[in-house]
Amino acid sequence: MRANRTALVLGAGVIGLSCAYFLRRAGWEVTVIDRGEPGHGCSWGTAGLLCPAHSQPLPGPGVLAKALRWMLREDSPFHIRFRLDPTLPGWLLGFARACTLARSRESFEAIRSVSSLSLQLFEEVRGRGDADFYFERRGGYWAFVTEAGVAHAREEAEDLRRNGFPVDFLGGDAAREREPALSAAVRAAIFLHGDAHGSSLGFAESLAATLKRHGVRVETGVRALRLLREGTRIRGAEVRSGDGAREERGADETVLALGAHSPLRARTAGVRLPIQPAKGYSATVRTFEGVPSIPVTVAERKVIITPLQNVVRFAGTLELAGYDPSLNKRRYRAVIAGGQAGLAARIPLEDEVAWAGIRPLTPSSVPLIGRPPGRDGLLVAAGHGMLGFTQSLGTGRLIQQLADGDEPSVDMAPFAP
Repeated sequence: MRANRTALVLGAGVIGLSCAYFLRRAGWEVTVIDRGEPGHGCSWGTAGLLCPAHSQPLPGPGVLAKALRWMLREDSPFHIRFRLDPTLPGWLLGFARACTLARSRESFEAIRSVSSLSLQLFEEVRGRGDADFYFERRGGYWAFVTEAGVAHAREEAEDLRRNGFPVDFLGGDAAREREPALSAAVRAAIFLHGDAHGSSLGFAESLAATLKRHGVRVETGVRALRLLREGTRIRGAEVRSGDGAREERGADETVLALGAHSPLRARTAGVRLPIQPAKGYSATVRTFEGVPSIPVTVAERKVIITPLQNVVRFAGTLELAGYDPSLNKRRYRAVIAGGQAGLAARIPLEDEVAWAGIRPLTPSSVPLIGRPPGRDGLLVAAGHGMLGFTQSLGTGRLIQQLADGDEPSVDMAPFAP
């Protein structure tokens, strides 16, 4: 245990809390600040998957043409609302460059490395009793509802096997025999043996409680305003509490884990992070007859159906719309319709809870984990896109290893901010 070293973690989502957890285990004195309650940002409405097999980056061969077509449809799985944003053209150029086969494979390997590490750590942390939340590891399905999807499913299954993931390819009838909740429209499915799912909010709340028991200060209602810079060193952050008072918080290491808002704070220290705010939607309904026993991703619709104890969540869509938190009803309804395409039973919408949240997306889908060049005292943990829950504990471990100068568990080159 290394004593008398201080860390200030900006952000109390699953990423920030995971960083705080491993830093505290390594002996750091840790303070976590956030303007909201732990896990009540993007962690509140996520699909809740813990899924290393879902490591395919958004950009890839043929994706650029598909994305251009999707941009013409308001209810498509991927939509860009063009606006006056000087960072958007550069981000889009980076996305286009990441659409090659070679870059896509590199990104897949990087994403998988953190996701696989993270899933191992979820088992470890739960085994230690440090996170008590709803968690199941019984696999998951990708369901395909078009003829073109069937051919893609066969290719995807073979590709996953080559990459070390145990999967079963199932025709439509075989898929329904194994999972009766699937609709007649499902023409094929892939069963992924190693996937898990759980409550991301429950994880965040449980981990925050553990941190407090172990002496970590978790402060809510506190907003990070800017990073404090002295030459090339970051020495903490200026913050504002709920009563409007401003103060400077010093630390040996500052961890920037503010999700989609990370680039805004990074700029205050002269650091540019290529992250765009990407809005996602979900609908949470009470559980009902005909719920799948484990998560189902309706592949062509990019919608995930997750049973979470007494509720079911339908999550999906990706919208680059800036920091607009509003809920686009047409895109929200498209998520529900996409989920319905994969289920035989009618989804009860009498009391659904609608949600929209802004997630941090890099051009390559690879998160930024590490120290920006020439900025001692600053570690970035942001840009996880739709995989924040999946990659949370893995990211936390890597941040702690970097802070302590230990050998990282994975090759860090692809994640350099």
